[in-house]
Parts: sequence; structure tokens; C-alpha cells
Amino acid sequence: MIKELATNANKIEAKEPQFYCKEWLPIPTNSLAMISAPGGTGKSFLSIQLAIRIIAENPEHRVLLWLSEDPLYYTKDRINKIFNRITPHLIDKKEEILNNIDIIGADKQTIYFNELEKNQLKQLGDELVVNYNVVILDPLIAFYSGEENSNSEARAFMNILNRMAQDRLLSIVLIHHHNKGNGDGARTRGASAFVDAVRLLYTINTIKIEDDKKEIHPTKRKIKIEKDNWGVRQLLGVNEFEREILPYSIREVNIKEEESNDEGKERELNKKEKTKTFTKEELQNLTAYDIL
Repeated sequence: MIKELATNANKIEAKEPQFYCKEWLPIPTNSLAMISAPGGTGKSFLSIQLAIRIIAENPEHRVLLWLSEDPLYYTKDRINKIFNRITPHLIDKKEEILNNIDIIGADKQTIYFNELEKNQLKQLGDELVVNYNVVILDPLIAFYSGEENSNSEARAFMNILNRMAQDRLLSIVLIHHHNKGNGDGARTRGASAFVDAVRLLYTINTIKIEDDKKEIHPTKRKIKIEKDNWGVRQLLGVNEFEREILPYSIREVNIKEEESNDEGKERELNKKEKTKTFTKEELQNLTAYDIL
């Protein structure tokens, strides 16, 4: 049995790890990677931009964006904003790039991988590997129906994804939530087996002044390499870096809301200025035409 499993060291061919988006956000090919962040940090925007950049660099590839929480029209609006404001250098290739990206949104029923029978898993794996090179699942917990804090159940679920990635030569990127709390770092939600099963973990956080909660860059995010078995730190030469993730800032949204409020106040003021008020004595001496 062991002899059938083992390979002699002299017969193994050495290969350097291969990456998608090597200079922007390295994602190892044929492997399982995870990106974790607090809510509202821009995980979905990052997922979409990652898909766009992968196809821009590999026009013969195909990506599946499985964004289980977002309606399709909302995702398309985000796509347009990314092309217009973050990757305008790719806008001439927009249609060509989007031809190689498929999206599953909130309108479709989510598949719980851990509930599938063996033959169903094989069918799913066959469909994914035939049609796609990269699959992005957002968020991880939407595809897992087990007890979130159970390491044994989480390990079994992650083994399914790992086998799908390694045996079928498929790159899978999992988007995961942080636990609620203060401070930066890897505070991934649920069982530790989720993180144990991946060989590359990025976390995303807002960029803030030290010892202050105030955000100082509304469109950029700090990306930190929390777990690295692929040599990404050596590849990039850093442990954390910044990337433009959001196509618009919270500040811009606030300004628009303030402008809208100012317009509303101005309309109310104009109404008041145009409204005539009269004393009881004046009314007695006015006709209906005077009031109008």
C-alpha cells in the first residue's frame, strides 16, 4: 500500500509556485486561498477586481464569481465603477474581459458543499474544472451548513475544497468574515480548521492613524499576509501592503448626502420665502387675489 503511494525523490520534478496577479495580490494556482476582513471593508469589491485582473492577465482563462449575498444588478454596478475609477487602463478591453467572467448572485440558491453526496460532488467538480480556472466563493460560510465552530465539521468541508483544488487543478479563493472586535489581524470567524486548511491567508483592514479609530484613506485598504506557505512575503518583499479597493470613498458619499440635504433645506427655505403670512387685521382688508 505505501509503495503505491510513495514517489521516489529522484523522479519528482521541481517547479516554482505559479501565481495569478503576481504583482497586485498573488493567488497561487491550483490551490486554496482565503481573504478575510470585517464587514464593510470592501471584500466584494476586491473579489470583483481580482476576477477582472486575472482575466486581463490571462485572457484564455475563465473565472466564476459566486457572490451569494449580492444581487446581479448591484454587482454589475460595482463592475462598472471599478472599470471607470480603478482600472480605466482596462476599459477598452472591458467587454472582452467580462466575456470570461460568470457570476452567480443572491437570486440563486446556494449549494452547501458539505451536504452533497459523493456523486454530486464529482459532478460539481467536473462542471467547475471544465468551465473555470478560478472560482471565488463569497462568503465562505454561505456554502457551509455545518456547525460554524466545529473543527471536525469545518475540516471535512475544507478537505472537500482542497481536494477539488489540488486534484482537479482548480484555484479556489474563499472570502471570509472576521469576528466582530477591535484591532487588526487574523480574527477569522468560526472554527480554526477553516484557516488551518488554507496555505495562504490575507486579511483586509482600513487604513487608520495609529492609536486612533479615524480612517485616513477611504478608498485604499491595508492587506496583510497572515499565513504564507507559498513564499508570497518573499515574492512581494513585504508583510503588508496597500491597494486601491473601493471606487468611491465614504467621504464622497457623505458629501453627496450633505449636498442633497442642502438642496432640501434650500427648497424648504424657498417655500417659506414664497409663502405669504398675514395678520388678522391684514386679512380683513385683503381679497382672494391679494392672497394668491
